[in-house]
Amino acid sequence: EKLEIPALPGVTVVSAQTLNGEKVDFQQNAKTLTVTVPKAPPVSIIELTFDKPVDSISAISDGECVPSFSDATTYGKIVSQKATVKASSTSQYDPPGAPQALVAERPVDDFAFSTSQEANPWVEIDLGREVSVTGVRVLNRTKAQQAGMDRAATLRLSISSDGKNWTEVWKAESGLPLWEIPVNDFLAGAQVPGRKARFVRLETKPEKPEYFHLRQVQVYGKE
Repeated sequence: EKLEIPALPGVTVVSAQTLNGEKVDFQQNAKTLTVTVPKAPPVSIIELTFDKPVDSISAISDGECVPSFSDATTYGKIVSQKATVKASSTSQYDPPGAPQALVAERPVDDFAFSTSQEANPWVEIDLGREVSVTGVRVLNRTKAQQAGMDRAATLRLSISSDGKNWTEVWKAESGLPLWEIPVNDFLAGAQVPGRKARFVRLETKPEKPEYFHLRQVQVYGKE
């Protein structure tokens, strides 16, 4: 998978590797740095070595990264910007435009919706038609630091063609700022991107009733 981030001004990357020392391919120009992320899990952190100190350079936010689903030939395009969004409940913390803001082109706030405290809170995205869903990019709430991220630590992703019968295709192992979730089918002995669906559901199953909030969701697919 390839991940693109804005180039850091005034510095050059001289090497890239995973935390276990595996070398990672990369390319850079004046505008972008492209890192080829190994497909074999788990890979969560890539260590970059620069030609000079970078203490004065501000961190890159999750929203600035170009997702690995940017390979249009494999993953298609974002198919969720005109989708309809509904949540299992509302709360006094809902920001303006909730929950529809979840699928906006850019994140509009620290979180796009907030449910009440529930045993199984969820949010559903109706794409309006059945497509081949190839991936889902989820931005978690981060301004509340670890406590905010951990509320989504039990996050699960399911898909459906009719909004009634659901197939779970992924679940998180911990709370993270960002998840990029491939949606694959198993065909002829191989994992192939894409499964037919109209509805996408994200939900949590906390140990005790909890709020649920996310910052942004982008569903990738092919018509």
